[in-house]
Amino acid sequence: MHPKKCDGMNILKTPITNYSNYSDVIKFSFVWAICRFQFIILTVATLINIKNPNYNIYPNLASITVVFVALVIMYFKKKYKVISIVGLLISIVIIWSAMLFIRNVAHTNIPLWIVLTILFAYFVFGKKWGIITTICNFLVLTYYFIFLYPDNMSNLPEFNRIDVISFIIESFIIFLGIIYFIFKYSSILHYNQEKLLTANQSLKKNKDIIEKQFEEISMLYNEIHHRIKNNLNIIISMISLKIPDDGEWVDKNILEDSVNRIKTIAAIHESMFNVQPKNSFNLQLHIKTLINNILRLTDENIEFTLNIDNPRKVGQYSIVLFSLILNELITNSIKHAFHNIKTPKISINFKESKTENYYDLYYSDNGHWKNEKKEEDTLGTVIINSMIKQIDGKCEIVKDKDGTYYSVTGLNIFK
Repeated sequence: MHPKKCDGMNILKTPITNYSNYSDVIKFSFVWAICRFQFIILTVATLINIKNPNYNIYPNLASITVVFVALVIMYFKKKYKVISIVGLLISIVIIWSAMLFIRNVAHTNIPLWIVLTILFAYFVFGKKWGIITTICNFLVLTYYFIFLYPDNMSNLPEFNRIDVISFIIESFIIFLGIIYFIFKYSSILHYNQEKLLTANQSLKKNKDIIEKQFEEISMLYNEIHHRIKNNLNIIISMISLKIPDDGEWVDKNILEDSVNRIKTIAAIHESMFNVQPKNSFNLQLHIKTLINNILRLTDENIEFTLNIDNPRKVGQYSIVLFSLILNELITNSIKHAFHNIKTPKISINFKESKTENYYDLYYSDNGHWKNEKKEEDTLGTVIINSMIKQIDGKCEIVKDKDGTYYSVTGLNIFK
């Protein structure tokens, strides 16, 4: 087998990097181009001025060496960050050393090289490095112009044509570097603006899709509650047709209780129909509606006291059970507690529990319950206890001469 041919390093061609980020790719090509410019221009400037007594070539030789090493490392490693930091620091040291220790030289282009290093620091490493580089260079320049510049200029040799040409060429090269920096920086800004525009358009498109889906879900949500409510009304009508006008009272009362329970469920779905999925359920308004529906079935004039903490949200399963519990409590009070009571009163307190995410219900009436216990009379109590357990609650009942008190604690209304 023949060994694989290895192409030589070509500094005129930017190598392919390992970076996938567009910004890093641009910065790599920028650093490579700056190093390439410096290597070529400093080499040319050094060769032109090698015999010029007014030109010190040692800073150039040092810079050429540093830049060449940087190009070699970047070519093989395909990365720029570490070598850029080292190169920037060495370049600054070379510039400062030339300005502070090489005497009898005008250092005309030194400020331009400093500007280029500052722009390099800003572009490659960001604002922090740019500010630090700017401050440090400003302090060194200030020191040079105050303490060294007058003496340096007083002993300056006479300029010749070669000096002027060298100054023009070097200045032109530095300006090209600055223009190249601006071009690359604009390229990144343009790319980021295009990416931002594309992202905004995508977000707007997704937002429109989500809003459309939300409208469809809302319509479906409302339609479901409409259908449930209508089906419950059909069941109510069918049971109501079976209630005789002069039949046995036991059967009639049982059917009326069943109708009232179904009406309670229908009222729940009516309340839910008026609430969009993103809004909170108004529990206090729902309880008032529930009470009004129950009172339509009785001639009692009952005084209600409500003290309701409205939760941020409620679960659809738990609110059905909670509403049926209240329906049974209020119905039982009306049927069994208010005989010979001139001013019937019912108090409902619904408070957030000390245990997080749980609520407590305190219900009381001022009636005196009948002593007889018929089968249909105990059905409401059985329903109450069953539904309280289903939403994790515990119930205690106290009956005395002043009325009946229900303490239902630990209700999980988020199911």
